[in-house]
Amino acid sequence: MIPVTASDFQYVLPNYQVEIAGLLEANKERILSYCFTNPRGNVTALKGSMPSVLSGTLTARFSRAEEFDVTELFWKEFVVNPEMGIQSVAERLIEEEGLEEFLAREKARKIIRRILDQYGDDSVREEASAYIFVRDFSVLSSMETFQHPLITGIEASTRYINWGQKENGMYKYTRPDVLINSKHGQVYTETMDYLFDTYRELWPVVWDYVMLTNPKEEGISESSYLRAIKGRVCDNLRKLLPLGIKTNFGIHADYRSLAELVMNLRASKLAETRAMADEIARELLKINPEFMEVVDSDHGVSWTLHQKTTRDEVAALPEVKTVYKADEEPRVAVDVLSNDYLFQVIRGALAQTNAGADPESIDSEARLMVLNGTWENFFRSLGQARKNRRHKLPSFFNNVTLRVRLEGISFGSFKDINRHRDIEDKTQPDWKGKMGVFVPADIETIGGEVKEKYVEAQHRAISVHDLIARHFPIEARRVLTHGTKTTVEIIMSLSEGFWIPELRSIPSGDPEYRGFAQMFHEQLIEKMPELKLLGTFVNMQDYKVGRIDEAVRADLKGRT
Repeated sequence: MIPVTASDFQYVLPNYQVEIAGLLEANKERILSYCFTNPRGNVTALKGSMPSVLSGTLTARFSRAEEFDVTELFWKEFVVNPEMGIQSVAERLIEEEGLEEFLAREKARKIIRRILDQYGDDSVREEASAYIFVRDFSVLSSMETFQHPLITGIEASTRYINWGQKENGMYKYTRPDVLINSKHGQVYTETMDYLFDTYRELWPVVWDYVMLTNPKEEGISESSYLRAIKGRVCDNLRKLLPLGIKTNFGIHADYRSLAELVMNLRASKLAETRAMADEIARELLKINPEFMEVVDSDHGVSWTLHQKTTRDEVAALPEVKTVYKADEEPRVAVDVLSNDYLFQVIRGALAQTNAGADPESIDSEARLMVLNGTWENFFRSLGQARKNRRHKLPSFFNNVTLRVRLEGISFGSFKDINRHRDIEDKTQPDWKGKMGVFVPADIETIGGEVKEKYVEAQHRAISVHDLIARHFPIEARRVLTHGTKTTVEIIMSLSEGFWIPELRSIPSGDPEYRGFAQMFHEQLIEKMPELKLLGTFVNMQDYKVGRIDEAVRADLKGRT
């Protein structure tokens, strides 16, 4: 083994000193290069070979260290520091599990905890992140997971998979013991099977209809065409799927967000979600216990209790009388909660570059720009700078707050908007199932027995929901379908509100959600006509097979 410090040598022949020093420096560079992308550069990144617990600990120490070079800090305090002890594995860093194995030792764990206690706080857990993959939990649990604003992830799509297939002779939906072992067990399974049976029965009929009315055009490959057809068929039938369907999803976040997520989910009223939270915590504790132990600490238990108590207090508020009118036309209502939105936007823009100015002077200049109309050129220039829908409005548009009410939106489309991270707040959806069910345009056109079966299956699910909800109000939600209509109110900034219609109106988007995105944009322009100067990339067209262009692009890309 090549020694890593000069102290390991007592007697060295003079003519070997330079050679040994070179060996030591080369060894140091080799180890640093294994952990850092650019050890001697002004900018360097930690490589994936660096365990996340060590990455976070190093970052915490660096924030309070007198040493300005992070690589030197790592070398002196983590590698050759006898107390830390990584010197003993310095030569094994490149070997499989060398450093991970060392850091799992109790001595190393105690040192890491001490560093975090001395130099870190809650934010240190933001310096490391993890990926979690969850399978075979219900959509209800995934919906609760994606409510956390800092969680990113993706879920198994109901728009690409034929869910009419069985696995080991059974459809993929959750069967909670509390329901199965109750007097509602039989009606629950019969209703869930009926929904999947209907999905399966209608699949070939809808497939034939979509192909017949959308023949393959010349120049489009067979594979692209069939992908687009399948997407449209899935879009038509996905509303039959119950919220108790088993889903798979993956999430990614820093450990602070993941810890909060676990503590929040443990306060859920759904036993399945609480069990999922425990499983997430257990697996993350295997990887990075120092950053996850908080969930089981006194603080974590108190946090969860606070969340539960707060939710119970909100739920105990008086129930507002609601008059339901089933199957009314869907509607989007936008309220601008900020007074004088033009002034708020202009003032925010001025404040960005004039923070040292007197606030009253900033207010005065903003009002002058609104009154003399110079804001128009400013808006027009901002609009001209935007070249595509990825070019969101500047951050000072966040100074304006919107309340957006989506009435008659299906749970399937609600799931999509539920995953938007930049939404500031949203209400619980209406779970009562009294607003009717969504029927896609193709099903309406086919009509006859197909539409009757489509609608009857969803209404049957709502009736069974009402029956089960008398005893199990939360578990009963599993029977509601993705097509059951609901209402939700969302609080968001104007920047996010302007972007969502652009993002969700793309041709390959779900037809129902595209319709809400288009209505949303129309409402924005109606309430704030000045926004027209900013340009728009909202697609107001309708598409019979919206995925065809997407499929063709993917096909052409694969050939090049």
